[in-house]
Amino acid sequence: MDGLDPIRSELKAQGRNLNQLTTLANMGKITVVYGDRLAEGYAQVSEQLRQLLREVT
Repeated sequence: MDGLDPIRSELKAQGRNLNQLTTLANMGKITVVYGDRLAEGYAQVSEQLRQLLREVT
């Protein structure tokens, strides 16, 4: 779909960042503060993307 490439690229970058944070947290190098809020934010983004996809398909 036209115009979604920048969104997909940004989501991939965010996914990589989240994976890096998860790896560091599992190694004990960082402590995730407000992890619940982070998860809620990603859930909201995911739901908005689902709604967008429903509208454009």
